Amino acid sequence: MNDRFLTNKERVRRHLSSFDRCLNCLIDEESVDHVLRNCPMVAYVWNRVVRASKLSEFMAMPFKQWFISNLQSRGQFVDDALGWDTLFPTLCWMLWKRRCSLLDWFYTL
Repeated sequence: MNDRFLTNKERVRRHLSSFDRCLNCLIDEESVDHVLRNCPMVAYVWNRVVRASKLSEFMAMPFKQWFISNLQSRGQFVDDALGWDTLFPTLCWMLWKRRCSLLDWFYTL
């Protein structure tokens, strides 16, 4: 939540790398917000899960508010709220894990 995950943006800030782009899209700087919500590849996941009428609100919230409200809520953004308290953190974990797999692949080239 405090942008302390070792994203490519954070690696550049710590002088561990000179590449700050997202490995999914290569368009934007890779921040935690980008990895978990704003990357076009990740947005596809949220488009499939979040109610269409709530999608713009879901995507526009400040990151910390977005993350906390989805961890604490009972699914205000989805049609079937049952299990959102498990589904949301699981999706975030899977998206982060996928990103880490791409990073492993990238640095072994």
